[in-house]
Amino acid sequence: MTIPSMKKRIIILLSAFVIAVVVGAGLHYAWELFSIGAAYKAKVLCSGIFVSKRSPESVLNIDLAVDDLALLRRIDTKVNRTSETVSSSFLGLVKQTAAFRPGLGCTLEFNDCEQRK
Repeated sequence: MTIPSMKKRIIILLSAFVIAVVVGAGLHYAWELFSIGAAYKAKVLCSGIFVSKRSPESVLNIDLAVDDLALLRRIDTKVNRTSETVSSSFLGLVKQTAAFRPGLGCTLEFNDCEQRK
């Protein structure tokens, strides 16, 4: 192997490494962004429905439809009135749940927490 071809190979490998790091960091950032967005949407919707006694449509159309929150339109939600919870997910990959607790309001559940009092 000649020195110029070795330099070219090193440059290609370093470039591939840098690209992989940048893509990995971008994916990590996107994962965190959608996780926070799903948690936010579940919590706001839960509080609006179970604390303020508003309709889901009212909360979605007034509180969560602001242009700055366009990302939240991509997050699906499900309201369970029996268990008083709101679940949200982004493409089924990132899931968050907020639960209503009498006297405390709505809180996010982490790690599939089943302790509800």
